[in-house]
Amino acid sequence: MKKAFVTIMTLSRIPLAFLFGYLCIELEQPLWPCLIVFLLVSLTDWLDGKLARTLHATSALGAWLDVSCDLFFIIVSCLSLWLTGRMPMILPIVIIIKFTEFLVTSHWSRQIGERQNAFFFDPFGRLSAALLYGLPILTLLVSSIVPKARIGLFAMTILFCILSSAIRIVHCLRMEHKQKNPAL
Repeated sequence: MKKAFVTIMTLSRIPLAFLFGYLCIELEQPLWPCLIVFLLVSLTDWLDGKLARTLHATSALGAWLDVSCDLFFIIVSCLSLWLTGRMPMILPIVIIIKFTEFLVTSHWSRQIGERQNAFFFDPFGRLSAALLYGLPILTLLVSSIVPKARIGLFAMTILFCILSSAIRIVHCLRMEHKQKNPAL
């Protein structure tokens, strides 16, 4: 029952993602309604993890669902921003590539025996993930204040994703090398 409650909370981000996308597409000025939806998404993301740990209801499936629902929200919201001309198509593509790299390097890290957790989180990657998570609402905010500043926001996002990916790949390569050559 505990896991079901936490899972339902996690999965609630799917309809909230569609609501965010709908509001972006249908409203001329979607900032405030989307901000409310974004706060609900963020609250469910924070609460499901907190409750899973408190209720001892954590699982690999729950971790996977959490990350997948986060990705789903990010992709749906960014695609809606692209459809309305508020975001270039390159960003949803970068996000999908970054998520794929996250899964691959997490699996790689487990394979070389460095970690037992479902996912490998690095400090710079956490910063990149937070930026990607907040990107839809930041885009709407910047668009309403200084529309031309979006270019800097998008460039910074892409740069952070590239740096995070490089750090993760180098880390896995070093761990693999260390495993094959323990004397070094």
